[in-house]
Amino acid sequence: MSVIKELARIINEGVNTIQSKCDASGKPFPSLDEPYTPESDAVRIQVIADALPIIAAANQLIATLQIPAMSIIVASGYVHVSAAFATIAKANVVEALREAGPQGLHVKEIVEKIKKPMDPAKLARMLRICATYHIFREVAPDVFTNNRISSLLDKGKPLKEILAKPLEAFDESPGCAAFVDILIDESFKAAAVTQDHLMDPSTAFSDEPNQLPIQRAMHTNKALFEWYDEPGNELRRRRFNIAMKESVKFEVPGAILQGFDWGALPKGSKVVDVGGGIGGTTMALYDIHKHLRYVIQDREAVIKQAQQVWQTERPEALENDTLALQPHNFFEKQPVKDASVFLLRTVIHDWSDRYARTILTHLRAAAAPYTQLVLVDQVAPLACSEDGISDVPGATAPTAPPPLLPNFGLAGSMVYNLDIQMILLCGGEERTVLKISQLLSSAGWKLQRIARVPGNLLHKIIATPA
Repeated sequence: MSVIKELARIINEGVNTIQSKCDASGKPFPSLDEPYTPESDAVRIQVIADALPIIAAANQLIATLQIPAMSIIVASGYVHVSAAFATIAKANVVEALREAGPQGLHVKEIVEKIKKPMDPAKLARMLRICATYHIFREVAPDVFTNNRISSLLDKGKPLKEILAKPLEAFDESPGCAAFVDILIDESFKAAAVTQDHLMDPSTAFSDEPNQLPIQRAMHTNKALFEWYDEPGNELRRRRFNIAMKESVKFEVPGAILQGFDWGALPKGSKVVDVGGGIGGTTMALYDIHKHLRYVIQDREAVIKQAQQVWQTERPEALENDTLALQPHNFFEKQPVKDASVFLLRTVIHDWSDRYARTILTHLRAAAAPYTQLVLVDQVAPLACSEDGISDVPGATAPTAPPPLLPNFGLAGSMVYNLDIQMILLCGGEERTVLKISQLLSSAGWKLQRIARVPGNLLHKIIATPA
């Protein structure tokens, strides 16, 4: 069978499987034309494994059939989509369209509502390229409305309130909006100078967190998290913390509860959420496992914001001493010596090996014989076939069948996008299994297993004192 026929077969059989499961559940697969809701998207969770090869095959089929020159030009031109997308998001267009309802708004009316000095004709062109990529819909000439994808950028507040209190725009938002806003702000600006940065002998080989594209773009010598604490960056700091707190909702529901038996920990066991931000991960654990005690550690400015969040959302955790909020620099000695679990969710990937090793070494020095280290991070596969670490359960990732790329191509591409994000902003990386094992070993930890949650971006990397 030819490659294009085989790709078509994978798509056809996969779609039939998904449709059968939807029919059996009595729930339709969500339409692109409808705004996103968690309830309507619930069926997707049931078919994630079926969808991955379809997405991979569809993208590979497009790459095969498309004129090669057109493929590379379109890929290079994604910057134009990002520019349009960034402008639309910053202007609060999504919220204006939500308030208008499914009939949409003409671009002239959008400009009036968002109170920005924008040219409606240019806004229409920005929205049209996004609609071509299935972000927004053009329902009539120059009339646009939200769709399933664009609605995820909704901050969930009245437009009037966002305009009146811009610093609080992302507070209590669903989270996706905050995460995307980081990409179209810091990341987008850093990306513009990346080629200069990576080919500059003075920065090309640096692993310092204050010698990255973001510093070049923003004209600062402060590392990202120090820069966030600078005057003038209050919105960026709040937005980042909210994005990290809410990012647990981007995962498979209950993913943090899977792959590690939190319930088996004895009553009163201490879970230390190192670099835990304002506590989104801990909150998800606390809601189910109230027999445990929790410590959230982060920078002082972050802990102040965490205090406000927990006082509002889970005040009883503070009142009954189930939770302690502790300012701590994880590059210094770890003060907690009786932790049952050191939990680090999307922390180690932020740092180059030298800095990550320092964090892990301090944790190893504070670890008791019974302490377990749980890293929640992505595990980066290669784009070719590879051998795993055979003696570590979960080390070998599932691979796609030929003729698909072993890493599922576009369907598995998020890890590589975030890997470049690390180059731009933090200096870390999304590591392969081998690199993870070597890093842990160098800091006195032994990799015991990798718990992979099907369909989830993040996996649990579990280690014990070596």
